[in-house]
Amino acid sequence: MFNLKVNRTNGGIGRQATGTDYYSGILYYLKSTSSLPTAFATNQIQPLTSILDLVALGIDGKSGDETRAAGSYLNTGIGSNGDTATFTFTDPITGVVITLGTYTKVTGDSTATLVDTGCAASINALTYIHGFVASISTATLVITCPAGYGLSPNSGTPFAVTYSAGATIAGTLTQPTGSLSTIQGVGSEQDAIYYHVREAFRMQGVVNNSNAQGKIWLGIYKGATATYSAFNEVLSMQAFAVGQIKQLLVCGIGTSSAFTTFATSQITALQVQVAALQVLNTPLRIIYQPNLKSVADITAVTNLLTLNSDGVQCVIAQDGGNLGYKLFKALGASVGSGGTILGGWAAAKVMQSAGWRGGFNFVDSLEYTTLAFCNGQSFASLGANLYSTQTTVDSYGYVFLMNETSPQSSALFGGVFLSNDQMCVTATSDYAYMPNGRTIDKASVGVRAAILPALGGNVYFNADGTLTTNSLLYLQHLGDSVIGGKSGVTVGSMVQAGEISDGQTIISPTQNVQGTNMLTVTISIIQAGVLRQITINIGFKASLTA
Repeated sequence: MFNLKVNRTNGGIGRQATGTDYYSGILYYLKSTSSLPTAFATNQIQPLTSILDLVALGIDGKSGDETRAAGSYLNTGIGSNGDTATFTFTDPITGVVITLGTYTKVTGDSTATLVDTGCAASINALTYIHGFVASISTATLVITCPAGYGLSPNSGTPFAVTYSAGATIAGTLTQPTGSLSTIQGVGSEQDAIYYHVREAFRMQGVVNNSNAQGKIWLGIYKGATATYSAFNEVLSMQAFAVGQIKQLLVCGIGTSSAFTTFATSQITALQVQVAALQVLNTPLRIIYQPNLKSVADITAVTNLLTLNSDGVQCVIAQDGGNLGYKLFKALGASVGSGGTILGGWAAAKVMQSAGWRGGFNFVDSLEYTTLAFCNGQSFASLGANLYSTQTTVDSYGYVFLMNETSPQSSALFGGVFLSNDQMCVTATSDYAYMPNGRTIDKASVGVRAAILPALGGNVYFNADGTLTTNSLLYLQHLGDSVIGGKSGVTVGSMVQAGEISDGQTIISPTQNVQGTNMLTVTISIIQAGVLRQITINIGFKASLTA
């Protein structure tokens, strides 16, 4: 029946949720030979409250910065009337053979150039279906791929031509090698940026569920060797955001004209930045997305739990068959799931683990119906070795996405979840897990802000030189107003919000404040625990009363 339907959308106003725990950042490094997106050429950091903000800045996921691969065909024998030449392209990402067009020789095509022109016309007649475009360059037929293939057609023999039986028509077909009028493809880095931002907002409910908007500062810089020994742009990002970023995704991809390969020195360099921001009272936690494209076997990665980098989490997840996988093949470098996992942490309260099965399912109708590691190894390809592989990389401190119930199919069984919430530090550290770090960051910033008004103020002493009860209670109240413990559960405190189990502010009255001009305040926190291991004992008994 005829029908006109009106759908009400939500989220266009850009209203923000309360609090700032979800305030996030994405720091992306392009190759040094790449060009900064126009909107980022002057201001390399831009605030976003929805994916539409990124589109307005010219990054729309439509491969605007891609160099499209092109093959060529030079006719060397015009053949006889009725001879046919069928051009095909084997998709290097999906393996599907695409028929580009079929040329039939006619009397008027009496030269090689006219035959090539006719071949081009047969391909362009179907452009609306397959997206390939043919043109003539110096008497040579050039076939240009549609956007999205990147460098994937550069290897192998994706283009092919087949002649009809007995045909005398002939020609030279050249793959995208960069010679004989061909063009080697270069993948879109902007598509990877769009993907991470989109996924971060999706996980916060902006894309699919129209929940409250998110807040992401996006910084785009050109990578260089020096970048990966310092990562000074982390400080620039936090300074631009006036200390508001709570979790920052760093994509360590670009350097020189190629892509940098992951090294553990990158983790330790990022930790230096985390420590520097703690000194500046603007702490954040880093999710690092490395490039592991050149690692054939994911179990060959280096152990991260010896690095003492409790402010950095290293994620090696990747979509195994949808958009993330396509971007991986087109870019020729790890794309990963950094944006997805960043969005999960932004959506989580500080004491929550994004690995909570009941709260954070990362699957989407477009992504993660199949899973892989960011070196391209799909879970399906690992077969019976999947569990041992997951166990190995987990024991090395890496975080990835995984299925429950079924090892391969997330769409039908159980969903997709974070494997762990560990940081790049030994498990004996107080800050071995992301919730510990996010909780202590929030407590530290909150307590400092609460006690700051007392700085430069007066305290009073008893006759024996000890601090008076009123002075002690005033200062304890300031601390407990954030922690919310011994002096009562204060409305709005972390205890009241369920972010910690308990806490207290302790001040020794016998401190020599008069002699040192210094007061020491001790704040003790009992964390909100995370159930990382559960064991169930089940069996038969003859009697339940025995």
